[in-house]
Amino acid sequence: MKPGDGPADNLLYVDKKVVGVIEAKPEGTTLARVEWQSAMYAAGLPPQPVVEIR
Repeated sequence: MKPGDGPADNLLYVDKKVVGVIEAKPEGTTLARVEWQSAMYAAGLPPQPVVEIR
């Protein structure tokens, strides 16, 4: 993530690689209201994050 973006709620991994960002919001929050936030997080991910998953 880029500095200043803040933490994402969840990252989705497949074969130990980040493939998506999941942003949890209260029930009733529409996607249109938070789409920008997930896009910002996704744009801030490095191409090949180095993360060890056990």
